[in-house]
Amino acid sequence: MFSKLHERLGTAGLVVAVVALVAALTGTAFAAAGLTGKQKKEVKKIAKQYAGKPGPQGPTGPQGSAGASGKDGASGKDGQVGAPGTPGKNGANVVVEEAGPECPEGGVTVEVEGSGEPLPVCNGESGAGGNPTLEPGESETGVWSLTAMADNLQRKAFSSIQFTRPLPVPDPNVTVLLEGATTTECPGSYEFPEVHAETNKPAVCIYATEFGLQPPNAPEPTFSDRQGLVEEWILPAETGVSLWGTWAAETPAP
Repeated sequence: MFSKLHERLGTAGLVVAVVALVAALTGTAFAAAGLTGKQKKEVKKIAKQYAGKPGPQGPTGPQGSAGASGKDGASGKDGQVGAPGTPGKNGANVVVEEAGPECPEGGVTVEVEGSGEPLPVCNGESGAGGNPTLEPGESETGVWSLTAMADNLQRKAFSSIQFTRPLPVPDPNVTVLLEGATTTECPGSYEFPEVHAETNKPAVCIYATEFGLQPPNAPEPTFSDRQGLVEEWILPAETGVSLWGTWAAETPAP
């Protein structure tokens, strides 16, 4: 066999053929430099003839390290402009009209045009005032005070009273009582102010806590109104006075 190969390949070709055969049997690669084209074909033919079958697949090798991130791709082209949408319908107007009998205190109706369903928006009922007039037979009370300094001359001072609820008329009967004094219309005291209107006019009783003061010369207050009154006081000379008390007002019963 080797003689035939030697005749076909020559000495150098034979050596290469043997090496090729060993490589085929062992799976080792080799370089075929120096062979002619014909010799290369013979070597491959011999290697195929004596090569064994492929062995079983070897175990999976360890995972390699992650490769570098690839570059971002180029931006895509802009899409085509979409077709215009269908125009929307016109909105309905709101119709506002004066309300009828459904709003006794007045108001308006609001309706979406063409709906046929007017919605009434009525004014609220007129509320009573927060400070109603004192009704016949009703009474009210409160407190007042005055602080003044007198010199060597007789001095005047003024105190004011604001009614919690206005009187029905601006000129009530006013009575000023120093501590301990009472009348039929003013039977109370500054601790427990009372009033009993005996005429057809409202009565006001002013109760003071101090003796030795002179009430106004005139029986009427300096100023009187439905909302309140101002009272004049005569102070003794060379005396400082802190004066306080209570008041009661009543509208006569019908």
